Amino acid sequence: MGVYAVPWNDRVMDQANTFWFYALSFSVVGAMWALLVGPAEQPSKKNGKKKNHKTASEKATPVTPTAASAWVKQIVVDGCDLLIPLELLGWMPTGDVVVGSTMVLSTLLTAQEIWARV
Repeated sequence: MGVYAVPWNDRVMDQANTFWFYALSFSVVGAMWALLVGPAEQPSKKNGKKKNHKTASEKATPVTPTAASAWVKQIVVDGCDLLIPLELLGWMPTGDVVVGSTMVLSTLLTAQEIWARV
C-alpha cells in the first residue's frame, strides 16, 4: 500500500490489541453482572442531601426479559469479538475460519439491532 512502516509499529499494535482485549473483557463482565445482579438504582436525594440507607425497593431493579435478552446479546457479540485480539496477539490461535465466522455472527447480531432502530 506504500505506507511507511515505523520500527515501533509491532509494539504499538500489540499494546492496542491488548487494550482492546481488556476493554471487551470488562464489557462481558459488566454485562454478566447486569444480567445476574441487575442494575442498582441511584440513592434518591432529599432536600439536597443523599440518604444514608436504602429501602428494599431502592436496592435493585429486577431485570426485564427484554433487558435480559439485550444483555445476553451483548455478551455473545463481545465474546465473538474477543477472538480477534486473542488471535492477533497469539494468545489463542484459532485460525482464520473461526475468527471469520465469529466476526460474521457479531456483525449480523449488531446489524440486526441497528436496523431495528431505523
